[in-house]
Amino acid sequence: MTKPIVILDLETTGTDVVKDRIVQFAGLRFEDNFNTPSQKIDILINPEVPISANAAAVHGITDQDVVLKDTFKEVSQMLFEFLDGAHYYGGFNHIVFDIPLLSEEFGRCGVSWPAQGTKFLDAMKVFKIKEKRDLPAALQFYCNMDHEGAHNAFADITATHKVLLAQMRRYEDLDDLDKMADFCTDKNALDLAGKIVLDENGIAVYSFGKDKGKSVSAFPGFGLWMLRNDFPTNTKNIVRALLKSPA
Repeated sequence: MTKPIVILDLETTGTDVVKDRIVQFAGLRFEDNFNTPSQKIDILINPEVPISANAAAVHGITDQDVVLKDTFKEVSQMLFEFLDGAHYYGGFNHIVFDIPLLSEEFGRCGVSWPAQGTKFLDAMKVFKIKEKRDLPAALQFYCNMDHEGAHNAFADITATHKVLLAQMRRYEDLDDLDKMADFCTDKNALDLAGKIVLDENGIAVYSFGKDKGKSVSAFPGFGLWMLRNDFPTNTKNIVRALLKSPA
């Protein structure tokens, strides 16, 4: 390793990356050795909104567990310092959920994250394409281990770290961090959530909705609608830049 990587996982109040909040953050930071973390974080966070029953049923964290914990704003500086300078962020299905949601939380604190040029290693994407299973199956398949404590963020990142290491050893085409990141990255997606993508002609188009496949600049109405509704800040910034709109 020549550049730092952070493996992270979130447990949240729900599944909406714009409206929901973080209740647990766990991370492992590796500076120059991908076998041994240089820093670890595992904290509960007061989301300041109720945890949905569905979310609590999955991760087991209740409103009572977090009511006396620090809010995200209170821990944001500490988390930013933990994440800052990492060239890679690893996780399990984190590209479309954890990363955009964490970006939203930082945005509410006036902090822009992640930095442009950051790369992402998604153990789920590799596993889904290569083997098409979930995290417990990945741990069993690659490491011959049972996943104890599934849906606890720290247990999940520990398992994810083991899976990523095993995947890099198993697949010759994924034997370093850059190759893994390139494999996991949708090079056509312009925003973290993949709502705006480049088509085969290199034109920025919508990837969903009534104007799916249409040019953002040629069909600005849908983009303006996106700016008025609940889409991730990162997505809105991309749309705004394409439309050259201050809205």
